[in-house]
Amino acid sequence: MRKTALYSMLLTGFVLFGCSANNQPVNPTTNSNPNTNINTTNQAKIDEQQAKEIALKEAGGGQVTEFSYDMDDYTPNYDITVLNGTTEYEYEISAVDGSILKRSLENHPTGTNTVTIDEAKVKEIVNNQVKGTIVSIKLDHDDARLVYDVTVVDETYKYDFEISAVDGSIVSQDKELINQVSNSTNTQGVTIDEAKAREIALSQVPNGTIIEISFDYEMGVLVYDVTVVEGTTEYDFEISGVDGSIISRSMDSILD
Repeated sequence: MRKTALYSMLLTGFVLFGCSANNQPVNPTTNSNPNTNINTTNQAKIDEQQAKEIALKEAGGGQVTEFSYDMDDYTPNYDITVLNGTTEYEYEISAVDGSILKRSLENHPTGTNTVTIDEAKVKEIVNNQVKGTIVSIKLDHDDARLVYDVTVVDETYKYDFEISAVDGSIVSQDKELINQVSNSTNTQGVTIDEAKAREIALSQVPNGTIIEISFDYEMGVLVYDVTVVEGTTEYDFEISGVDGSIISRSMDSILD
């Protein structure tokens, strides 16, 4: 009789313990996948133009000389370099809320680095040298000099110019054959510049941010490679420089 009662007590204890263990409350914040909430917490809300405005305001004006988009530990941010007079500022700006994550500055006291030539004047200078389509213009440093790197293409050649941003002089120029066939039945003139290629890519991903754009030649035809990020998805486009058609497109998760 005592044994029967003891067995009953033990059995009851095991049942109660099992129920208690199974009914423990689950912490709603616990997540086995740390990347699950990235879409909602780390979405880029600051676009390229807003980031540049933040950097220029912080530097007190000047010119953006370098710009890129990056994902540090799945947090999107912009790396921006601004030159104001002889001082170069480097900023890392959050693409989520526009806050300045990092900043540094460096002085370049040698010579004058004041930009007096704008892009419109650069286009005029280059167009006086060659007739073609300007596919890219970028303000850059070259041995402590401020220059515009300009690429122009026509049906047969690619031209690369370095134009002084201080006085508009041509620092260097280069000419490269890209299409050995020059008759009208086999050549295709470039009508799409970099700005238009950007527009075409963003029309496919309206809320995206372009993080990289470059161009290359396929069978003598200019093609733009454009990478766009929206949330945690990366889109890659190949866009024809002849008519703006999308030659190829792909998408992938940046979390993979």
